Amino acid sequence: MMKDFLSKRLMEVAKFVPQGVCVADIGADHGKLLVYLAEQKKITSGIAGELNRGPWKNASAFVHKTGHQSLIDVRQGNGLEVIDEKVDVIVIAGMGGALIASILEDGQAKLKSTRRLILQPNIGENRLRKWLEEHHWELVEEEIVQEDGIYYEILVAEPNVKGHSTYDQLPLSKERFYQIGPLLWKKKHPLLVPKLQLSLLRKLEVRNQLKRAKQESVKEKIAEIDAEIRDKEQVIKWLSMEKHSSDT
Repeated sequence: MMKDFLSKRLMEVAKFVPQGVCVADIGADHGKLLVYLAEQKKITSGIAGELNRGPWKNASAFVHKTGHQSLIDVRQGNGLEVIDEKVDVIVIAGMGGALIASILEDGQAKLKSTRRLILQPNIGENRLRKWLEEHHWELVEEEIVQEDGIYYEILVAEPNVKGHSTYDQLPLSKERFYQIGPLLWKKKHPLLVPKLQLSLLRKLEVRNQLKRAKQESVKEKIAEIDAEIRDKEQVIKWLSMEKHSSDT
């Protein structure tokens, strides 16, 4: 069974794929996600996109080996350029948030018929949330997965046809919740606090390194990091207090 070969991270991504859709997986690696979706009979067709020839050949070989070549088309190309037809769902997983945002920006013409984006950035989630908000994509779900000691976020977005903002009525600025995750906050995700605590430790390390530099040019950066640290500490405090009150 493919689920035995699929990472926990990609298994979680697969949960957000609706039944009976055409899916494009950009940066599909070996095409394992699409093969799994085909075995689960969740997709009507799939496009596995790879930029470089080596990964493209590997994905093609794997799709043929598993016997799904009639359902999954493996294509070589840059980003969304591999899409020539109507696609219901686009998956981009395992890249940096800035790179995913760049792929979406360059391929906006390919998004017109897309009903859902399922995005899993390894870093830079804030850059991706900002792009989605500014280009009228509404976050409908957010998830955190922990695998091998690393926290991964999954962002699910759909066209914002009603003009709603996921960032309304939040206790901090929109820019800060680009980093935290508005839906993760609203549903009090159990992994949000440990993820924020890890991020906080890294920010403290960066701040200490900058302070040792003793250069005038880093003062503004230190002030920016200090503000981010204060906000994250406040969010951790709020979430911890709510958890304590719900446990008592």
